[in-house]
Amino acid sequence: VERLRSATRDAHVRTTLMAYAGAFTTLRAKHGTWPPDRLRHMRGGLAVLDSVITAHPDHPEARYLRLMSCYYLPRVLGRGWSVREDFAALARLLPSVRGDYPPDLYLSIARFVMEHGRPSPAQRAALQASLDGVDG
Repeated sequence: VERLRSATRDAHVRTTLMAYAGAFTTLRAKHGTWPPDRLRHMRGGLAVLDSVITAHPDHPEARYLRLMSCYYLPRVLGRGWSVREDFAALARLLPSVRGDYPPDLYLSIARFVMEHGRPSPAQRAALQASLDGVDG
């Protein structure tokens, strides 16, 4: 993680790389075999994602990575708060960043937020409008 901080001078790229480092660490937890290591990887990866989002709360890619890292976790791990927070942030942020992502990826993220999140009627309408003309 420390190498990523110094790997680039571009703050947005550095933030994105940090978010991916956290997400990949949580992925190690999913595919690990030794329970203490799995828990360590999950906690470490989520700590990185949480710190990225604390510093950059309007970074949609970091929000999506944390959402996907937490959405399928057992409720007993207590990450429901971040799932709700990330759904709300993505419902708000996605319509304004449509052009920043490949159409298929954007479509997948927006549909996931609409199907599994609880966007307000206005947010749902904005998300639906942002999907007009997206291939998929």
